Amino acid sequence: MGSATRKRTRSQTWAILSSQAAEASQPSQAAEEQNTVVKSKTKAKRQRTTRAVLNSQSAEPSQQQLEELLQHEVIREKRSKQINDRHKGKEAHLVPNNGEGEHADNDAEGSATPYFSTRMGPKTMFKFVQKLTPEQKQSVRDIGFGALLNLQLCTSDSQLVQYLLDNFELYQTHFKLENDKLTVEEEDIKYTLGIPRGEKVVVEGPKYDEQGRPKYRALLQSWRTRWNIKIGSPITTKMGDVIVKRGDYGDEFKRGFMVLTVSCMMRGFQTRRCNHKILNSLVNVDEIKEYNWCNYTYNSLIKSIKKYKKKSNGFFTDR
Repeated sequence: MGSATRKRTRSQTWAILSSQAAEASQPSQAAEEQNTVVKSKTKAKRQRTTRAVLNSQSAEPSQQQLEELLQHEVIREKRSKQINDRHKGKEAHLVPNNGEGEHADNDAEGSATPYFSTRMGPKTMFKFVQKLTPEQKQSVRDIGFGALLNLQLCTSDSQLVQYLLDNFELYQTHFKLENDKLTVEEEDIKYTLGIPRGEKVVVEGPKYDEQGRPKYRALLQSWRTRWNIKIGSPITTKMGDVIVKRGDYGDEFKRGFMVLTVSCMMRGFQTRRCNHKILNSLVNVDEIKEYNWCNYTYNSLIKSIKKYKKKSNGFFTDR
């Protein structure tokens, strides 16, 4: 199947998913009739969001598009706060954001659908890549992650995300559609994010840092010195501004970029701290593009869904 055909098929399928999510979120026929206008606007926005994801690798966004997305982000945050205040005191099966993670966007204001909470999300990365210098952007391209520089999605849709989780068959790895199914494969990660899919296997450091190989322990110690910490790792949401402010674009920049990317887009922690254990696969930055980051992301996604389905009252992560 050609790239253009595949893109149209994906776009159409996600449009169907968005449509079904909107229908599934309505409690009754009467409520559906009362919210016709809201559903129409919500569906249109979801379709625009889907196209933004699928097309983010094909063309760098214009300045006008970036301004529109950032303006939408400001509006979304104000709306999220209003809805969050409205639902305070109501029992919900998803934990609050606590100011450090990322809430998915809830389009239908006043909806009873609880927030989908996660420490991960596109907002932090979206803002981060806009601030990079030309030299830093070139370094990102050099390690094979240039597609993320064109990221156009800075929000997520709460109802759609929850719908997808509810309709995902874990062991067959597909989404249940009304009369069909959509199988999720490693190839889809490559198609959507455009990240490297090399031969090397991404391996994180062990649970206890002192049990890691010598090169990992040495790198971790120097990395922590650079971040002025003795143990643990920096706060994920604060890393981007520090990296940009430093202005360098060598090996340390590349490692910082990868740690932030992994923590935001691939495999984050339940805490607000970044995933420093990925440094085990960042000892030699020249080999970053030789790793299979698609497989790493795919496996992390499946593990996260499995854990979430067992206990859906926490952040969406397998750590």
